[in-house]
Amino acid sequence: MLVVSDHGEEFYEHEFWGHGDTLYGEQLRVPFVLKLPHQASAGRVVDGLAQHLDVMPTILNLVGVPPVAGVQGRSLTPFIAGAPSASVPAAAYVNKDGHEIESYEIAGYKIIRSRHEDADRWTSKIYDLRDDPGERDDLAGPPSVLSLYLASELEDAARRLPPVLTADEAIVDEEIADRLRRLGYIR
Repeated sequence: MLVVSDHGEEFYEHEFWGHGDTLYGEQLRVPFVLKLPHQASAGRVVDGLAQHLDVMPTILNLVGVPPVAGVQGRSLTPFIAGAPSASVPAAAYVNKDGHEIESYEIAGYKIIRSRHEDADRWTSKIYDLRDDPGERDDLAGPPSVLSLYLASELEDAARRLPPVLTADEAIVDEEIADRLRRLGYIR
């Protein structure tokens, strides 16, 4: 059995309510609870970053199905079995009404960049998550080696992502579209 949430909720920690407006930890960090047969790895807590992209490779690995070619993500089964969790980066992106926000987290640091569609440059915030897990102390300031490195890594991660479908390109079953409308995800 696997329980995973699609997103977290913000309760005004960063001046927003709900979800979809920021990429702070309260919206990105979600439960990922896995119950294996016969109490295997029962009670184990894995510390480290995982992404939704890792769900399918993990499940396929657990049931003995080879990885699907071209699928992004990695199997988390080595970490579930007790291997030390590897420090891997995690990226996120949201575009809400022309306001783009992207984040990149690696080795305890996180950059969040945002811009409105009519702006020609990004604004950035940088956090040291080891000392500031609540993402309150913005370290961005003037350009630094850290900020330039994180921005470069974020841009590199964005280049590796597959193209995003626009709403006009996506094919959605009408019943599913109706459900998404009732949940407030589409208009």
